[in-house]
Amino acid sequence: MMGWFKQSVYLVLALLPVSISVSVADELEEKPVRCINLNQIKEVKVLNNQQILFRMTGGKNYINVLPHKCFGLRRNQPFMYRVSNNRLCDLDIITVLDQGGFGMRPLGSCGLGTFDPMLDDDVQTLKNTKVVDE
Repeated sequence: MMGWFKQSVYLVLALLPVSISVSVADELEEKPVRCINLNQIKEVKVLNNQQILFRMTGGKNYINVLPHKCFGLRRNQPFMYRVSNNRLCDLDIITVLDQGGFGMRPLGSCGLGTFDPMLDDDVQTLKNTKVVDE
């Protein structure tokens, strides 16, 4: 009877570190978020007609990949948005602005996607990559 008990204890102990390491690894990986707080946005950089980088206070970075290509959206192109609760969310709409002539006029509007966390190294790589807008 004692041999069965020892084998059961060894089996439980053998599985314990695996389950603990898996749960710790899951906690270290950040998942996409639906909304970000406007007061935490430090910098916004349009990368191309479908990707916008949001640098946040506290060192977090988020990339927003729009569900569809956005007409007129390109590097250094301004856009505006309207929100009601001080948060920018995946269901919000941005409006691309044209800087020509006598002020700014809207070019078109596009929906946002989820905000995917990005590491600083990945942000630097993305900034250094030349992307051609189609």
